[in-house]
Amino acid sequence: MKRLFMFLLLNAGLLCAATSSDAPLHFEQDPLTLGSLDQGSIHHVVLKGRNTSKQVVRLESVMSQNVGASDFVYPKTITSGTLFQVEFNLNTAGIEGLFTQRIILVEEGGHPLVTTVEGTVESPLRFSQQILDAGYLTIDSKPTWTIYAWNPKGAHFKIALDSAAQQSATLQTSEVMLNTEKFDDVREGGTTPGLKLTLSANPLSPGTLTPTGKSFRKIIGFHTETWPQAAPEILIVGFWK
Repeated sequence: MKRLFMFLLLNAGLLCAATSSDAPLHFEQDPLTLGSLDQGSIHHVVLKGRNTSKQVVRLESVMSQNVGASDFVYPKTITSGTLFQVEFNLNTAGIEGLFTQRIILVEEGGHPLVTTVEGTVESPLRFSQQILDAGYLTIDSKPTWTIYAWNPKGAHFKIALDSAAQQSATLQTSEVMLNTEKFDDVREGGTTPGLKLTLSANPLSPGTLTPTGKSFRKIIGFHTETWPQAAPEILIVGFWK
């Protein structure tokens, strides 16, 4: 499986050829557009196609190059001229924003046939900042930020750090009313219910160094019981002195 995955990644030309007009399998919609999906939702996706070649296509496996796709159901044998379906479940918990799923049908012998599924995943939460600049850091640095979070539909919620983030940061929250008319200038005093988040990074250690030994990157994930399957997160970046 690993060898095949690397083969698919490294041979872009072959992947392009797999979707060309001379490929034996053609899909009704390529790409299949799913539109806007809520983060944390699970969708059953059905890809419909036809074997337009004069040969029998035998499938060894079906997979995705991206996160979230599982439980593939597909025919092992597709005779010439036959309609067929590939089905799978798409879990959007780990996806946010625009996405493209490259669905790969692997023929016996390893030849890949590729189709795509695309859409947009909307997080139930918005942050006034999703990338926090820690500046230049020392081992005993403990940078702190104040940002805002809200639901675009005005829902009330509570938020906490997920289990992994609790090891590297602390969080304090307070309820506020926000003015979110300008995304780059979110401030208190509006009509949208939200939370004021005070986030502090715990003292950093050399173990967080990236391979270059200079830059620092840390993803901070959050959990909310209102949308338990969603995975809102922010990114902290900085440099070591």
